Amino acid sequence: MNTFTGVILAGGKSSRMGQDKSALLFKGNSFLHHCKRLLIEAGASDIIISANKKAGVPDIYPNCGPLSGIHAALQQTSNSLLIMPVDMPLVTRELLAPLVTHNQHAVEAVYYERFPLPLFLANTEKVRHILSNILEKKDNLSIRSLIAQLEHEELPVSNSHFFSNVNTIDDYKSIVVD
Repeated sequence: MNTFTGVILAGGKSSRMGQDKSALLFKGNSFLHHCKRLLIEAGASDIIISANKKAGVPDIYPNCGPLSGIHAALQQTSNSLLIMPVDMPLVTRELLAPLVTHNQHAVEAVYYERFPLPLFLANTEKVRHILSNILEKKDNLSIRSLIAQLEHEELPVSNSHFFSNVNTIDDYKSIVVD
């Protein structure tokens, strides 16, 4: 298996939540701690936290969403990336394993159908170039627009519940209660 770096996207403004989502508690730990542990269990050699705060790697292209965080992370390592948003606490190590073990030499991006995150992304000159072009043009700053320009593989989803994002207090309450 290739060495890869885990990336936690934790740089969002959390405007709908009204507080920093990375600090929310899930099973006795913060979302951030939970995500770090999950990526380490999946085999990440190291962890990069994409956040414009003291403990994170800041965006080079500010106000460009998750793509900017991914871009900044690519500049920090030569490894491929396993990218997780901090606000998906129901994702499991078992869901991450196929992203990491998939035939990484044949494709540049591996993700689950309908869900661009979590994402396994090759760290190649082509990927970095395409991502930089998207960010410079600021045209369609979605992860899907990046994936569409790469050789990619979609894995089937058996239970979409695990891919739930926590964006509001109601989302959080439903996750914590489950």
